Amino acid sequence: MLAHFCKIEGDLVGFLKNYSVDLGREQALCEANFAAMRRLLGDAEQGKTLYFDVALPNRPLHYAVTFEVIERSAHTAIVAVSADQFLSYWLHDLDFEVGIYFDAAMAEVVKFNGQRRLKLFVGGEKHHSGDDEKRQVNQFLGEWLAYCLEYGIARQTPFGAPEKSYVTNC
Repeated sequence: MLAHFCKIEGDLVGFLKNYSVDLGREQALCEANFAAMRRLLGDAEQGKTLYFDVALPNRPLHYAVTFEVIERSAHTAIVAVSADQFLSYWLHDLDFEVGIYFDAAMAEVVKFNGQRRLKLFVGGEKHHSGDDEKRQVNQFLGEWLAYCLEYGIARQTPFGAPEKSYVTNC
């Protein structure tokens, strides 16, 4: 029993020695995502859904991006972000669930394509690809938000439904 405990304790010590998180970088990503989400959503209330058409430049791809405010309180919000593409059968649609923290002015991905509890970077020999998955997914969200801001056209209705009013650039 004691030998087993010592092995676990040794593994934990080795794990902690190799544990590495660049908190400044993580915070900068989350702050940038918060600013972009605020520009796109404004003060959208719970139940509000916003639609954007995004055509990627110099690429034959078109995405319909939907932002749905699932939960909203004075200090936090949960927003479902989905990007559905229509021109390529081999690309997957994307689904993010984003936690927005108003007091901290930060937004982070809490769920990506059905996967919850994304982990921070953990160093060591046993971990290879996907070690910094949380940072990568937050960066990926930031890139999508930047595309929505630069190339997106806001719509009143979902893609494919008749538009009842004019569209404006983000």
